[in-house]
Amino acid sequence: MPGARRQIHVHRQYSAAEYDHLAKGHVPTDQDDRWFIWVGDDHIVHLHRSSTGYEIYRVRLVRAPNSYQIAEAWVNDDPDQYQGDPEMDDALLGPMLDEAAGRPTGGLTV
Repeated sequence: MPGARRQIHVHRQYSAAEYDHLAKGHVPTDQDDRWFIWVGDDHIVHLHRSSTGYEIYRVRLVRAPNSYQIAEAWVNDDPDQYQGDPEMDDALLGPMLDEAAGRPTGGLTV
């Protein structure tokens, strides 16, 4: 992720089973599959656009007694890499993480 980034506010909590599902990541399988997602050993979730490879979102999770919670989330703010809408970033990231964690999202496609 470039130095040009801004913090966004997403509040989510995941069970250990949901975190395990999220930690498996997501590898795109076709052109309509827009995101490549992977999780590092440090519980940081990296979300890259599959078409460009640019990291668009980065989320740091922390372990709580019975769950994992979002400690902080960032969005790429480099206009050469991403021209997102700040209101949409807040609204999009939470459901995208939920789907990657195996929660039903009502048709959102990671």
